[in-house]
Amino acid sequence: RVEEITLSHSTATLMAGEALTLQATVAPSYATDPSVVWSTSDPSVAIVVRGVVTAVSPGIATITAKAGDKEATCVVTVEKRYVEVMGLILDQTSATVTAGDVLTLTATVVPSDADDQTVTWETSDATLATVDGGVVQALVPGTVTITAKSGERQATCVVKIQKAYVPVTDIILNHTELVLEVGQSVTLSGTVVP
Repeated sequence: RVEEITLSHSTATLMAGEALTLQATVAPSYATDPSVVWSTSDPSVAIVVRGVVTAVSPGIATITAKAGDKEATCVVTVEKRYVEVMGLILDQTSATVTAGDVLTLTATVVPSDADDQTVTWETSDATLATVDGGVVQALVPGTVTITAKSGERQATCVVKIQKAYVPVTDIILNHTELVLEVGQSVTLSGTVVP
């Protein structure tokens, strides 16, 4: 007859995805049926198969080992695994805009379940273009590099800013009417507007 069962751990803390092997000791060692039956209080948090506990998702589960009418437990706390930023992707790596225009860049953190989704933005030359939250304001013609950063990762977009096209709305001559005598000459000049 089983008089006692003990486990190698009474408590344990695991990260989701990790495993721990619990050793069950049945006393006396010569018990007629020393077989151990394992169970978990919450399989969504941790599962157990022949003493091997696998953490599933954050929470607390009690692992129970039973031999005969005796049992022992281990309280398992499962914590969320910290997911690092492995990469950063911009929706555009180069762009051409006109001075005065706005360009919106979108940054995607990889993997999507990374714990830190913070993205910071920088411009290589604030006199040419500014950036705030991925919104680039083109100021004057030139080439500027916009950089997005997340953790140790970064991505860039080279933005070429062109001079704004301004259409001609009028041409003004310096004379609107002339009376000339034969042999006389006048120089006309025109002014483009704007």
